[in-house]
Amino acid sequence: MNLQKLLLKNKFTWFLFAALALSGCGKDKPQTNYAARVNDAYLGKAELKEMSDTSLGYNFYTNEIIRKWVHRELLYQQAVSEGIVDEEKFNRLLENAKKELAAALLLEQKFDEEKFSYEEKDIVSYFESNKENFKLLYDSYLINLIFFSDEDKAIQFRSTVIESDWSKSFNVFTGDSSIIENKTAILVTEKELHPAALLRVVKELYPKEVSIVLNNRREEYTLVQLLENYKAYSIPPLALIKKEVETSFRAEQKEKFVEQFIKELYSENEIEVKKLGDK
Repeated sequence: MNLQKLLLKNKFTWFLFAALALSGCGKDKPQTNYAARVNDAYLGKAELKEMSDTSLGYNFYTNEIIRKWVHRELLYQQAVSEGIVDEEKFNRLLENAKKELAAALLLEQKFDEEKFSYEEKDIVSYFESNKENFKLLYDSYLINLIFFSDEDKAIQFRSTVIESDWSKSFNVFTGDSSIIENKTAILVTEKELHPAALLRVVKELYPKEVSIVLNNRREEYTLVQLLENYKAYSIPPLALIKKEVETSFRAEQKEKFVEQFIKELYSENEIEVKKLGDK
């Protein structure tokens, strides 16, 4: 399973939960701790956090998740107003979604009960045997990234980094209220790195070079340091994609478990499949 397949799998899981949720959608109680709202429907911050993937250290997907949630909610509310949710086709699809979700949750529960464990050497061995599955689909960059709300502090931080290094500089600035976010050694593809101005700057940097202070958003000042770049279709070191490798490894083990579990269910249940055309 390569990185693209993992992303598609996450999208499918998110969609399945969203489809099931439609049966209970309606006017939510007024909230204050929410990330987005469409009329009387709310996307809570806790829910957004569960939907977000921060495995790479810096969450480049939050805005996209919110955008898709808003689009889905707009379409759903319009569908309600036009009576779509009362149609037989909708209820049939919803029933199928419930079965899919119930089956997925059952398998997840059974797999967890197995208390599947593995060691570091298992991950290393899996990676070595499946390296081709982890090729990068796009040019990618290993970077340090920091955001400030104060331009002068951003300039000071840059000077400190040039004189020493990123980690030591951040230790000096630890606790500074002007720091919005700091992420170190994160691997991002050119498709994930935005805004476009930031991507252009990263492409021009040499390894270890620190950018000038960037002001891509109001009252937000950014510095980026390129650590290493990786061409499309190259294979990054295991340390940079360990979480993705572990996820793929667990998915493969789970597939084997599911296959065995379903075989057991076959032996415990009466199953009859008629040929097409039989009455």
